[in-house]
Amino acid sequence: MSATSRSARRGPRRGERGFSLVSAIFLVVILSAVAAYAMSVATVQHQSSALDVSGARALAAARTGLEWGAYQSLRLDSCVASSTLSFAGTPLAPMGATVACTRLAQTEAGAPVVFDSLVVTACNEPPCPNAASGPGYIERQLNMVVAR
Repeated sequence: MSATSRSARRGPRRGERGFSLVSAIFLVVILSAVAAYAMSVATVQHQSSALDVSGARALAAARTGLEWGAYQSLRLDSCVASSTLSFAGTPLAPMGATVACTRLAQTEAGAPVVFDSLVVTACNEPPCPNAASGPGYIERQLNMVVAR
Protein backbone atom coordinates (compact mmCIF):
# COMPACT_ATOMS: atom_id res chain seq x y z
CA MET A 1 0.00 0.00 0.00
CA SER A 2 1.13 3.44 -0.74
CA ALA A 3 1.28 6.32 1.74
CA THR A 4 -1.53 8.23 0.06
CA SER A 5 -4.04 5.40 0.42
CA ARG A 6 -3.26 5.03 4.14
CA SER A 7 -3.89 8.69 4.90
CA ALA A 8 -7.16 8.62 2.96
CA ARG A 9 -8.51 5.86 5.20
CA ARG A 10 -7.67 7.51 8.48
CA GLY A 11 -10.30 10.34 8.19
CA PRO A 12 -10.00 14.09 8.38
CA ARG A 13 -6.91 15.79 9.63
CA ARG A 14 -6.77 17.24 13.08
CA GLY A 15 -7.61 20.86 12.03
CA GLU A 16 -10.64 19.79 9.98
CA ARG A 17 -12.56 18.03 12.74
CA GLY A 18 -15.96 19.62 13.62
CA PHE A 19 -16.16 21.74 10.47
CA SER A 20 -19.33 19.96 9.31
CA LEU A 21 -21.03 20.59 12.66
CA VAL A 22 -20.30 24.34 12.55
CA SER A 23 -21.59 24.52 8.96
CA ALA A 24 -24.79 22.65 9.87
CA ILE A 25 -25.47 24.91 12.88
CA PHE A 26 -24.85 28.00 10.77
CA LEU A 27 -27.24 26.73 8.10
CA VAL A 28 -29.96 25.93 10.67
CA VAL A 29 -29.66 29.43 12.21
CA ILE A 30 -29.89 31.13 8.80
CA LEU A 31 -32.90 29.06 7.74
CA SER A 32 -34.63 29.79 11.06
CA ALA A 33 -34.09 33.52 10.59
CA VAL A 34 -35.51 33.39 7.06
CA ALA A 35 -38.56 31.44 8.30
CA ALA A 36 -39.16 33.94 11.13
CA TYR A 37 -38.95 36.84 8.67
CA ALA A 38 -41.42 35.13 6.31
CA MET A 39 -43.86 34.58 9.17
CA SER A 40 -43.55 38.23 10.19
CA VAL A 41 -44.26 39.44 6.65
CA ALA A 42 -47.25 37.10 6.33
CA THR A 43 -48.71 38.37 9.62
CA VAL A 44 -48.36 42.01 8.55
CA GLN A 45 -49.96 41.23 5.17
CA HIS A 46 -52.91 39.55 6.89
CA GLN A 47 -53.44 42.50 9.25
CA SER A 48 -53.18 44.95 6.37
CA SER A 49 -55.81 43.06 4.38
CA ALA A 50 -58.17 42.98 7.37
CA LEU A 51 -57.81 46.74 7.86
CA ASP A 52 -58.42 47.31 4.15
CA VAL A 53 -61.70 45.36 4.33
CA SER A 54 -62.73 47.33 7.43
CA GLY A 55 -61.95 50.57 5.61
CA ALA A 56 -64.18 49.58 2.69
CA ARG A 57 -66.99 48.69 5.11
CA ALA A 58 -66.61 52.04 6.89
CA LEU A 59 -66.84 53.85 3.54
CA ALA A 60 -69.98 51.88 2.64
CA ALA A 61 -71.49 52.76 6.03
CA ALA A 62 -70.68 56.45 5.47
CA ARG A 63 -72.29 56.38 2.01
CA THR A 64 -75.35 54.69 3.51
CA GLY A 65 -75.52 57.44 6.11
CA LEU A 66 -75.39 60.10 3.37
CA GLU A 67 -78.21 58.43 1.48
CA TRP A 68 -80.28 58.19 4.67
CA GLY A 69 -79.64 61.87 5.48
CA ALA A 70 -80.50 62.98 1.93
CA TYR A 71 -83.75 60.98 2.10
CA GLN A 72 -84.63 62.59 5.44
CA SER A 73 -83.95 66.04 4.00
CA LEU A 74 -85.54 65.74 0.55
CA ARG A 75 -88.50 63.43 1.21
CA LEU A 76 -89.36 64.01 4.86
CA ASP A 77 -88.20 67.68 5.17
CA SER A 78 -86.28 66.69 8.30
CA CYS A 79 -82.85 67.85 9.44
CA VAL A 80 -82.04 66.35 12.83
CA ALA A 81 -78.88 67.79 14.40
CA SER A 82 -77.41 64.35 15.10
CA SER A 83 -78.63 60.81 14.42
CA THR A 84 -76.89 57.50 15.06
CA LEU A 85 -77.29 54.61 12.62
CA SER A 86 -76.73 50.97 13.49
CA PHE A 87 -76.21 48.26 10.90
CA ALA A 88 -77.11 45.21 13.00
CA GLY A 89 -78.05 42.16 10.93
CA THR A 90 -76.26 43.40 7.80
CA PRO A 91 -72.75 42.82 6.40
CA LEU A 92 -71.88 46.24 7.88
CA ALA A 93 -72.80 44.98 11.38
CA PRO A 94 -69.64 46.02 13.24
CA MET A 95 -69.94 49.56 11.86
CA GLY A 96 -71.87 52.53 13.16
CA ALA A 97 -72.52 55.94 11.66
CA THR A 98 -73.35 59.36 13.02
CA VAL A 99 -75.27 61.70 10.70
CA ALA A 100 -75.11 65.40 11.55
CA CYS A 101 -77.35 67.89 9.73
CA THR A 102 -77.26 71.68 9.71
CA ARG A 103 -80.04 73.63 7.99
CA LEU A 104 -79.62 77.04 6.38
CA ALA A 105 -82.53 78.91 4.75
CA GLN A 106 -81.76 81.55 2.11
CA THR A 107 -83.66 83.61 -0.41
CA GLU A 108 -82.27 83.61 -3.94
CA ALA A 109 -83.91 85.69 -6.68
CA GLY A 110 -86.99 86.08 -4.49
CA ALA A 111 -87.44 82.31 -3.99
CA PRO A 112 -86.76 80.51 -0.70
CA VAL A 113 -83.99 77.92 -0.84
CA VAL A 114 -83.17 75.49 1.96
CA PHE A 115 -79.67 74.04 2.28
CA ASP A 116 -79.03 71.00 4.47
CA SER A 117 -75.37 70.27 5.16
CA LEU A 118 -74.83 66.60 5.99
CA VAL A 119 -71.69 65.29 7.68
CA VAL A 120 -71.52 61.52 8.16
CA THR A 121 -68.86 59.85 10.28
CA ALA A 122 -68.71 56.05 10.14
CA CYS A 123 -66.42 53.88 12.24
CA ASN A 124 -65.91 50.32 13.44
CA GLU A 125 -66.07 51.25 17.16
CA PRO A 126 -69.32 53.23 17.66
CA PRO A 127 -70.15 55.87 18.76
CA CYS A 128 -68.45 57.77 15.96
CA PRO A 129 -66.13 59.60 16.20
CA ASN A 130 -64.60 57.61 19.03
CA ALA A 131 -61.86 59.40 20.96
CA ALA A 132 -61.02 56.28 23.01
CA SER A 133 -60.24 54.13 20.00
CA GLY A 134 -57.78 51.26 19.73
CA PRO A 135 -55.05 50.49 17.19
CA GLY A 136 -57.50 48.84 14.75
CA TYR A 137 -59.82 51.86 14.68
CA ILE A 138 -61.20 52.74 11.23
CA GLU A 139 -63.12 55.94 10.48
CA ARG A 140 -64.45 57.50 7.29
CA GLN A 141 -66.17 60.87 6.97
CA LEU A 142 -68.24 62.15 4.04
CA ASN A 143 -69.94 65.52 3.46
CA MET A 144 -72.82 66.54 1.23
CA VAL A 145 -74.98 69.63 0.78
CA VAL A 146 -78.61 69.10 -0.25
CA ALA A 147 -80.54 72.07 -1.64
CA ARG A 148 -84.25 72.34 -2.35
